[in-house]
Amino acid sequence: MITRFRRWLALELLALARVVRVDHQRLGGGSRLPTNLFAIAASAHELQSKDQLINGFLDEVLKRLNCESACLHEVDNNEVIVLRYARGSGPGAVEERIRIDDGSISDHPILQSYRSGIVVRTKRGPYFHVVEPRGSFGGRPVMVTAPVQNINECMAVLTLFFTLENEVTVHDGFLLDLGRFLGLALDKIRLSTETRRLALIAQRSQIAAELHDSLAQTVASMNLQITMLKNAMGTVDTTVHRHLASLSHTVDEANTEVRELIEHFRVPLAGKGLVQTIQRAADRLKQQHRIHVLIQVEGDLPELPDHVTMELARISQEALTNIGKHAKATSVRIRLERRKHQLSLLIEDDGVGFALTESAEDAGYHVGLNVMHERADRINAELTIESEPDEGSRILCTLPLAELTT
Repeated sequence: MITRFRRWLALELLALARVVRVDHQRLGGGSRLPTNLFAIAASAHELQSKDQLINGFLDEVLKRLNCESACLHEVDNNEVIVLRYARGSGPGAVEERIRIDDGSISDHPILQSYRSGIVVRTKRGPYFHVVEPRGSFGGRPVMVTAPVQNINECMAVLTLFFTLENEVTVHDGFLLDLGRFLGLALDKIRLSTETRRLALIAQRSQIAAELHDSLAQTVASMNLQITMLKNAMGTVDTTVHRHLASLSHTVDEANTEVRELIEHFRVPLAGKGLVQTIQRAADRLKQQHRIHVLIQVEGDLPELPDHVTMELARISQEALTNIGKHAKATSVRIRLERRKHQLSLLIEDDGVGFALTESAEDAGYHVGLNVMHERADRINAELTIESEPDEGSRILCTLPLAELTT
């Protein structure tokens, strides 16, 4: 990881040095473009998350280059350019999807007023952009673009909108350097995020291993000693046997809870980890309590930040654990649904239900509910719980996607 970071830093310095070496023959003696790039770079380095980086970068570009608006279209795996970020005013703020056809996006309706001859090729070919407007259109805006590249691929397309009243003094080389810098900065954030994710996985795996090697082994040893004590006592005092049976049951429950805790610390933190974790928790519920579980996934689930995946996984695990211990249910339905701007997790059962007012005998159950509320609050999600005695229960966690950051 250190080697990759050094490579990133070396390439970034080379890109910035290239701008500094641009002589007056290309830019003219009074050009401020190198100074502008350094200012933009310095501003970007102060920001941490991807959203902060891109929005801060676009704001600095607007200020330094006198643009009307600036936006960033990211290239997804299907080679569709999707508008992700926009600052300023004008068409850059319009939410549109632009399909690449033979490398050209110039015929899309959003671009009709910006006849600047845009050509963009993504991962399969070269990158090209045109900054010269095709003619004067009486004050109508013009648009210039640049590929946002890391070492190996085009990650996004940076688009700047100008009006003809403002002189467009952005040069090809500067635009390429601007896009290259943003690409390298995004790559740095991706590597930093991956480093943190791997460190978190390693930490959680270590905790799980320590629980397995210490507490889990101790509980298993206690269970074995109880069994040996039962066998040694034979058929004497039934009261003692009854207490031993109760103690054995308690130790079995402790063993189950320790195993569940170990499983919690092994929650996957990438890809389809949330669905996989819910499936495993559902399988345990089926095996231990003979409860039928139906899992439904609606829509394309978004890529979630690691901490969000973990909290949603823990909420689902806590809900299913409570159902197994208290609900006396015969069936459970779990539904994960992606809508345009939110993700919802629904868990409902046909069990005995409970009163939402806390009593002494079910205080432990309500502790679990409070923990779920706290987990939802940590990711800015809304958790609602509905239940009545003999009416089952319904837990709904709704997560807004618009404010998520990776």
